[in-house]
Amino acid sequence: MPLDHLYRLIANSREYFYRRGLLSSHHLPGYVISIGNLTTGGTGKTPLVIHAARILHDAGEKVCVLTRGYGRANAREQLVVSDGENVIDDVRLSGDEAMEIALKLRGIACVIANSDRVAAARFAREKFQTTTFLLDDGFQHFRVKRDLDIVCVDAMNPFGNRKLLPLGILRESPEKLKRADAVVITRSDLVEDLSELENEITRLNSSTKKFRVKNELKTLSDLREFHKGKAAELIKANDAQKTTRYFAFCAIGNPASFFEGIRNRGYSIAGQRSFRDHSFYSEEILKQIENEARNCNADALLTTAKDAVKISLNEIRFPCYVAEIDLRMDNSDEFRKLLLKSKPQNTPG
Repeated sequence: MPLDHLYRLIANSREYFYRRGLLSSHHLPGYVISIGNLTTGGTGKTPLVIHAARILHDAGEKVCVLTRGYGRANAREQLVVSDGENVIDDVRLSGDEAMEIALKLRGIACVIANSDRVAAARFAREKFQTTTFLLDDGFQHFRVKRDLDIVCVDAMNPFGNRKLLPLGILRESPEKLKRADAVVITRSDLVEDLSELENEITRLNSSTKKFRVKNELKTLSDLREFHKGKAAELIKANDAQKTTRYFAFCAIGNPASFFEGIRNRGYSIAGQRSFRDHSFYSEEILKQIENEARNCNADALLTTAKDAVKISLNEIRFPCYVAEIDLRMDNSDEFRKLLLKSKPQNTPG
């Protein structure tokens, strides 16, 4: 049996066992929204989690982001990455995505890393009086019942070669979008025509709501200011900026989206380098990056917020800037209504 067929059999069997009650699904003590995807990362899910948390907080909800904390040390132990105000200072304990979420949602949401989302939710309800849970990467997490299922689809590479792992990037076949209450097409500004993709999504699930999201450069911050939590004003593409040559690097699921997005905004990229998603940066790797930047006659380094949380200020000497991306949703009012209207009336909060 081909490996992708075996993976499909296992995935389908697991879903079947949960739906038939042979494996137990649990209600969490609050309103539950899952934000996930069909593929192995790189869909722009993290910015959407942050965006949704801000909307819910502004509506008066006490929000907790439940995440596995991919790539973190001591992955079997529960970790409070943020209590809503205080964020731990060791990214190796939290993982890069959990740290980025915690820093951007300081004062807005607590963040708990635990593979057991049920236990984490019960803890958050008791400790922080949480009313709303955001399941980060929860589409395949059948152990938790949810009130709203949102799936991110990357406009640049929606389904890869349409093969499941390990021969492709799909965790589930596109047909599983039938479970989605909403599909968010990310990086919609980097693709010329979305009609074919939107038609396929409608064919797979005619009742699902569709949203388009564009990545917007919010700030370009000096790395030292970023670590202090002080974002600089957006550096606009003026004549002085256009003469600055950057060496761009990242360790994210879809590096092409970062490089292409920066170029599309008028920034001059002298060179670039990508690493495996979630990679950490040793002092030796940072020195290699700096040497490559010098060889390209770059004036400064440029990276993502997800990468910046993993870079020690003591180990980098070259000027370095952080491109902080925000999202802009075409029909943001409808998305807000979807989040708020889906909450059951008897949910705590």
